[in-house]
Amino acid sequence: MAAPEPRPPATPRPRRWRLVGISGASGGGKTTLARRLLSALPTTAAYLSQDQYILPDAHPAHPPAPPPLPGLNKDTLRSVDVARMEADVRRFLAAEAPAFEPEDAPFLAERRAFVGSALAVPNPFVGRRREAVGLPPVLILEGFLLFGHGFLATACDLRFFLTLTKEQCRARRGRRGFSTSAMGSGEYFEACVWPAYESYLKEVAADVKGVQFLDGAAPPDALFQEVFESVMELLQSPEEAEEGNA
Repeated sequence: MAAPEPRPPATPRPRRWRLVGISGASGGGKTTLARRLLSALPTTAAYLSQDQYILPDAHPAHPPAPPPLPGLNKDTLRSVDVARMEADVRRFLAAEAPAFEPEDAPFLAERRAFVGSALAVPNPFVGRRREAVGLPPVLILEGFLLFGHGFLATACDLRFFLTLTKEQCRARRGRRGFSTSAMGSGEYFEACVWPAYESYLKEVAADVKGVQFLDGAAPPDALFQEVFESVMELLQSPEEAEEGNA
């Protein structure tokens, strides 16, 4: 009897993206934390900021700032193209292989030059690939109202919310640059930023399951280590091991 022909090696199954959501107070360190995770995770990772989806100033969806303040109130989900962000995240989840640069993910190419952000310095789409580590890829989502959108809240495998006191939040915003001077003013903070944060915090605490609330004023290294260990625990969970052996 002839020896059976050797079976060709199995093609590794694509591993689905794991989503990590980071939200919370303005100035709470969301972007810094997201970028540290992006650099440190030992697997393919990508980062999308909700800031990338703030609508252009001329868009009619923006509500006006409360009188007598001039300009727009951008601290509301009405100012965010949440449908576009959801569509981009869904395309990540449906991808057969990790795509992390605009050249590999054409649907993100134009996000490099978005025009509607409230920030003077934008948070463009970034990512990097690490091959053959045996761990699924990670998509890091970050935004000031991230969990206010139902799909983005439920799609995340891990949800982190960075809190600050009113005084801490005001002080940190004073060190940031915004696209208009009105948005950096104390009046805007009192009328738009802090009321929106308080309302959002109550909504998330009441309606979004599995959120880990963290002190945004904690030492940055300790905060990063806590989040990093949670993400690694997710990636190395028995569920991941079973998928790798399938």
